[in-house]
Amino acid sequence: MHFLHLSFLYYMLIFFSGDRAMESPTSSPAVPAESITASPTTAPDADLAETVFQSLDSGRTWHALPELPEVFFYSDSEEAESDGVVIRTSSEGIIRSTDQGKHWESVINEGGVGIAVERIDGGFAAISYSTSTGSRRIRISLDDGKTWEAIDQGLMPSLSISSIKQMGKYLLCGHPDGIFRSSDMEYFCL
Repeated sequence: MHFLHLSFLYYMLIFFSGDRAMESPTSSPAVPAESITASPTTAPDADLAETVFQSLDSGRTWHALPELPEVFFYSDSEEAESDGVVIRTSSEGIIRSTDQGKHWESVINEGGVGIAVERIDGGFAAISYSTSTGSRRIRISLDDGKTWEAIDQGLMPSLSISSIKQMGKYLLCGHPDGIFRSSDMEYFCL
């Protein structure tokens, strides 16, 4: 699960930096971009210990990516809290508590597990697995998690929808076909 979050964040970085995530030379097939993070044991300089590098030529050359805010590297997407309401993932879907976790109620249960929850402006966003569709679904709640509305129009059904984040006025979704965004919290497009 954490690998998918890192992949989503990496592609968000590429999306917002304006760099291409794929090279497509005319004489060869597309080559995926690669990235590494220097670690304290391999970095020759302590200043490089938290530097993220990127290669667009299969590792022949590398360049350091700009420093990103802490929010890009940390996400507790298994639980979200707002005004005393806690929403979290569970093995039965998405659950909600209004008493600091003493009691929980199921709010999204389509026969599958909860994948991720995030705090968004005015409410929550969640990803859960639906056994009826055989894919992951995206829903939002704007009433403290009492009711949820499906907002995955424009997305092909997938088992690999990995993350949902709000960036300004956009809701971004990590999907195997790319990073989709929604400005109206209803319809996603590339």
